[in-house]
Amino acid sequence: MPEGPIGQDPATFRKLAEDECWERLGHSPIGRVGWCSPRGPQILPVTIALSGHAVVFRTAAHGQMARSIRRSVVAVEVDEIDPKTRSGWSVLVVGPAELVGDPGEAVKLWLHHDPQPWAAGERTLFVRVRPERITGRQVGGAGDGRNRTVGTTDD
Repeated sequence: MPEGPIGQDPATFRKLAEDECWERLGHSPIGRVGWCSPRGPQILPVTIALSGHAVVFRTAAHGQMARSIRRSVVAVEVDEIDPKTRSGWSVLVVGPAELVGDPGEAVKLWLHHDPQPWAAGERTLFVRVRPERITGRQVGGAGDGRNRTVGTTDD
């Protein structure tokens, strides 16, 4: 395995504990949502927020994403990568996409957990993803005894 920058070990990784995953999700306003559509896999960037132990984002109420993810299992991924140090982390949340249709619940999300979309247009539909699975990995760094060589997969 090639050496990293001078003085650094080759890239290693460790699994993140669930509480570490939630902490990183809470500090990451940008992620990607992925799902299987009739046209094949789709992955789009979204702004996210946490509402309890769920990830929420907004989309266009009558757009392609809203139609495609209704009653589907989706993946939401957030990460932070530093190519110079060959380090970073990634968190993946997998669960059913729930379109928030209750007006009272939508108002609470607007007031307390509103991820501000960057995309143009009206994005008034909240989507909630309650994880069935949450996993994370940290890559690079000096290690803390819990690291393993990159390429070893357990998930």
